[in-house]
Amino acid sequence: MLDVAVKEGGFGEVREIKGSPIPPEQVLQNIRDSVAFDFPVVRKVPEREGVFVFIAGGPTLLDHLEEVRARAAAGEFIVTSNNTHDWLVEKGIPISACLIFDPKEKVKDYVKRHQPGTQYYVATTNNKLTMQAFVDAGVKPQKVLMAYGLDESVDINLQKELYPSIPASSYLVGGTMTPLRAIPFAYMLGFRKIEFYGL
Repeated sequence: MLDVAVKEGGFGEVREIKGSPIPPEQVLQNIRDSVAFDFPVVRKVPEREGVFVFIAGGPTLLDHLEEVRARAAAGEFIVTSNNTHDWLVEKGIPISACLIFDPKEKVKDYVKRHQPGTQYYVATTNNKLTMQAFVDAGVKPQKVLMAYGLDESVDINLQKELYPSIPASSYLVGGTMTPLRAIPFAYMLGFRKIEFYGL
């Protein structure tokens, strides 16, 4: 942002950035590749008690780290994603679930410190190397059917073809980043309350 800030306040002209971080053809290939991984597929479950506590990696997390630690120690459902996973593990905070939804190849290196008590979730739109990294680590995540938002619903139609037994209510919709997709994902897991730290 500093590169485009102007002295008088506000911002100068910025190139428009929109759409997927990878080309649509790669998204579709990732979906096709996902079938090769024998991971159970997440399905929407009934309502449950408790709070879905999502821990993002923003700087304000440092102001609330001990609060997060206390909530985890109390057995609350602590969820994170990507690099924040290993950071929380290093801080000794138990994680209930970790979401890996980013389709880029580099995501394969985000989670290195897998924990036996953590449930991992990967999207059908993830790169196959990300999925393979879990296999190589001896971890069996659950697969999330991702409604990615490509034109004419080609991503959804392909998944309906490849995963015909999964109902539409079990497709994950949502925003353009994992913390935003965490909101409908929490609902899929039965939670009706969600709280964020570090977002």
